Amino acid sequence: MGFKKLALCMVLLNASILYANDAPAPSYHWGRGYHIPAANLTLGGYFNTSYRYLENSGSELTLDSLSLFISWQPFERIHLFSELELEEIFSLDGIRAFNESFRVERLYADVLVNEAWTVRIGQYLTPISRWNLLHAAPLVWTTSRPTITEGYVLANHGTGLEVLYSTSLLQRDFNLSVFADNSKNLQINYHEHSFIYAFGSRLNYQLFNSFNIGGSYVYSKTNNNYITNQQHTFGFDFLWQKKQYELQFESLFSFREASHNQYGLYLQAVAPVLDTLFVVGRYEYMYGGKGIHHFSLQRQNKSSHIGVIGLTWRPATPIAFKIEYRSGYNNQDIAPSGFLSSISMLF
Repeated sequence: MGFKKLALCMVLLNASILYANDAPAPSYHWGRGYHIPAANLTLGGYFNTSYRYLENSGSELTLDSLSLFISWQPFERIHLFSELELEEIFSLDGIRAFNESFRVERLYADVLVNEAWTVRIGQYLTPISRWNLLHAAPLVWTTSRPTITEGYVLANHGTGLEVLYSTSLLQRDFNLSVFADNSKNLQINYHEHSFIYAFGSRLNYQLFNSFNIGGSYVYSKTNNNYITNQQHTFGFDFLWQKKQYELQFESLFSFREASHNQYGLYLQAVAPVLDTLFVVGRYEYMYGGKGIHHFSLQRQNKSSHIGVIGLTWRPATPIAFKIEYRSGYNNQDIAPSGFLSSISMLF
């Protein structure tokens, strides 16, 4: 109940804004939202609409996401943030009910202890991978998410306490986050594959100017497909970026006590074709046992191999047009083959 009250307080506080006579006028910047300086309040968000033609489901035209960002700093050391989303509300099948499509992606309060330390309380994105922390459709390179980031291996959201530390180590950026989750009692609204509880940490280090490495560890208790598991999950990732070229790798290994282990990885490369047009290629590998919810491979071979090739056009920073073809082996249950395209924009 505590976080439901926090959500209500944020709405009420955002509605009760006092304008100072000498404050700068409110302004809108495309991709960065509508900023009200007198209240230290910014309203923004993004939308993503996609068309897919997949082998096992035919054509799908969907407004996948319509997200609203609310960022408010009522005091110098307190920052409140929420991401409220309507998910798959419009499709060829009709309009989805509001109570089925509405979800709270993020809702938290940051207490800025000093320049290095921040304490976060509320619902946040689980700090386990680069993709999960970035995740907004206009900011990623493909319409489809890599399989290991879908939440099957580890929950994408946590609710509880997170401590973030940022400093310089050997003149390079070093970031550490440690979190404690109690979603069973604190979760604001339902998320598939949620934790029952979890403890974990993630670190990221800038090894070179263009190269960052990261590592994660999470101990969690989950309930997937009515099977309660205690599991240990390890992650490793890196990101290399130089002159519009990019290479990104992520891997997760999850060791479960009550069912089969799961692990997977992906390697994604991006290269410019023109100033605003990029070619994207990705290879994914996934391994998991039969009977796991959303990962019940029907063949003897439990391994899946998935390949994605596509183009992304970014005529301006806030907007992205994407088209891709996905194919693979033993992939129909988790990432069916076919064409995918999308238009997404920050507003």
